Amino acid sequence: MCVILIQIRNGTPFEIKLQKVIVIFFASRKQREKVLIFSLLRDSASFGNFEFLPSVGASRGILTVWKSHLFHGHLVFSNDFCLPVDFTSKHNDSTCVLTNIYAKCTPPGKQILLQWLKNIQMPSEVNWLLEGDFNLIRKPENKNRPGGDITEILHFNEALSALG
Repeated sequence: MCVILIQIRNGTPFEIKLQKVIVIFFASRKQREKVLIFSLLRDSASFGNFEFLPSVGASRGILTVWKSHLFHGHLVFSNDFCLPVDFTSKHNDSTCVLTNIYAKCTPPGKQILLQWLKNIQMPSEVNWLLEGDFNLIRKPENKNRPGGDITEILHFNEALSALG
């Protein structure tokens, strides 16, 4: 399965291009940007289904779109920062859970995400992809400016390690 992440920079959508795009994840703070990108996707007949978590205040909304002729998809649940979709291939019935994350950048928001990650009990036989904007980094070199909160880095790595 190939995935593509679309983001908005300076009001213009840009994408990481892959040859065979099957699933698209999208996060944006502004409603007009969501409308723009969704219009682009709607014009492509091969993307038939989506799940959407609207933006609240300054938080981004999340949109996960997939090719309905290739996958059945259904929302597992949603909360303030994630949108997990359970996919089943129409080709071979293989399954995968794709979880699209947009974490708040506030310290309390980061703590909620870290606690959630530490408490996940995903069975080892489940194919699972966790992606998105965590607003956390794994090492100081991941930051685009010098610095980084070492305590946050340690807690993030600890939470990811707890996943297995």
